[in-house]
Amino acid sequence: RAFIGQMGMIGDIISGFSENIDEKISLRKIDEATIIDEFERKNINIRKLITATDVNGRKQIFIEAKTTRGKIMTSREAARIAGEVLRKPYRVNCYSKGVIGKEYNVIVIEEDDNFGVSVGMSFGVKQGEEISGDNGNIISLDNGKTAMILSDGMGSGPIAAMESEAIVDSIGGLLESGFSKELAVNMLNAMVSFRSQGNRFTTLDLCVIDLYCARAEFIKLGASTTFIKRNDWIETIASTSLPVGTVENAKIDSSDKKLYNGDFVIMVS
Repeated sequence: RAFIGQMGMIGDIISGFSENIDEKISLRKIDEATIIDEFERKNINIRKLITATDVNGRKQIFIEAKTTRGKIMTSREAARIAGEVLRKPYRVNCYSKGVIGKEYNVIVIEEDDNFGVSVGMSFGVKQGEEISGDNGNIISLDNGKTAMILSDGMGSGPIAAMESEAIVDSIGGLLESGFSKELAVNMLNAMVSFRSQGNRFTTLDLCVIDLYCARAEFIKLGASTTFIKRNDWIETIASTSLPVGTVENAKIDSSDKKLYNGDFVIMVS
């Protein structure tokens, strides 16, 4: 059942990608012509230029091009040129080719992030114990997002630490491999449920921040309350779900929040 559900989610991802490709936008003709002219001055011949947007509104430019006179241009340089024309920083998409060569190929550049994030972590050990049962990690993903992961091993000592570390490493690896948050969490829950048969309890607290639009998605399985602090105002994000692997088809608490410059996101175990 878990496998069937995961395949369904993969199908949704493929369908969404197909729809995204069809949702083209248009640069102003003057900007498009200027980009093509600038590339020609750099001995780059553009055969086709297509623009699109991702689900968060980030503009992407697909450029089919080749070099002339035996030159080679990096995709990073191409992104810089397009950014100067459009008067906004652009970067190379993480799945794009790295260079424009002598044969026609497609590179993908996209609007750069609008926000940055500063992160820090603090750990404590229960009195009388040498090893904390909790683990956490912070990952910068290739798609312009930052993932903050926290797991409570439900106790102290090496076994609890090992369990929470496995949760943090697994979800981090899935996200870095390009899986969506929902699919990654469901796969992890099914795997732990099958392995532990409900005999081990470990929480998952996940926050993924999109640095282009400053939206944060929170996913919780048995996790403690998260706090968003904005000046003198505080919002709480609570969870009523069960820990990872308790049941095969667990209810997953998720919420989406808009963040603003200077906000603090505080996650605790």
